[in-house]
Amino acid sequence: MKITDLPAFTLREPGSGRVYSLLKASTDQGLTGWGESLPLAPASLALARSVAVGQEPSRYDVLTRRLSGDPIAAAVNMALLDLYGQEA
Repeated sequence: MKITDLPAFTLREPGSGRVYSLLKASTDQGLTGWGESLPLAPASLALARSVAVGQEPSRYDVLTRRLSGDPIAAAVNMALLDLYGQEA
C-alpha cells in the first residue's frame, strides 16, 4: 500500500471560531487516513507531500522524523497511523 495524495483542508468551527487544518492521506488501495493540526502553510504541505507521497504508511515514524520541527509532522503522524491501523 502506498500513499497517493495528501491534501489539506482549513476549517473554522462555527461556535468558537477556532481555525485548524485537516490532512487527508489517501492510498492506492482506497483507504483514507486523517490527521489534524494548526493551520498549515503551503510550504509545510509541499514538504509533507514530497516526504510522504509514494511511501508506505507503515513508515510513519521515519516520515514523521523527516518533518520534525514543522507543525505538519503531527498531522502526518496521525493520518499515517490511521491508515496503518486500517491495514492491519
